[in-house]
Amino acid sequence: MRYIPQKHLENLRQLVAPGKVVVICGARRVGKTTLVKEYLKGVKAKSLFVDGDDIVVREYLESQSISKLRDFVGDHTLLVVDEAQHVEKIGLNLKLIVDHIPTIRIVATGYSTNCLSETSNAESFSFIERFTCTPGKSTAKTPRRTSGSIEYSYQ
Repeated sequence: MRYIPQKHLENLRQLVAPGKVVVICGARRVGKTTLVKEYLKGVKAKSLFVDGDDIVVREYLESQSISKLRDFVGDHTLLVVDEAQHVEKIGLNLKLIVDHIPTIRIVATGYSTNCLSETSNAESFSFIERFTCTPGKSTAKTPRRTSGSIEYSYQ
């Protein structure tokens, strides 16, 4: 799939930071994975791209074990979890990773109907930045503050 430059990419570059999780929500087939792969082309950090559909990935990311999560991340400084909605308790496990590997940067994608619903409680997951990916030529960014975090909707 050919990537069409858009505002999403620049916003993703600005949001990704150590100790933060950026959650990209959107309907199926709107370009979340393509956006993340395009973002990774410009990243010099050692990155790990995994798919939440993969049973081995889920075994690690559902573990709630700090040592198992550390082993999984290894010496990577950027973790990308595509299709993260398939990983049970993904929010808790991402929190454990961020708490115990403070230099890690994380991007997770999920589809709109679920979009990592357990992470939507901003008070419990204040380290999360969320934005919604919609189809079309998105250029405007509309931030909306929701109990301690900012939700970005691109339309």
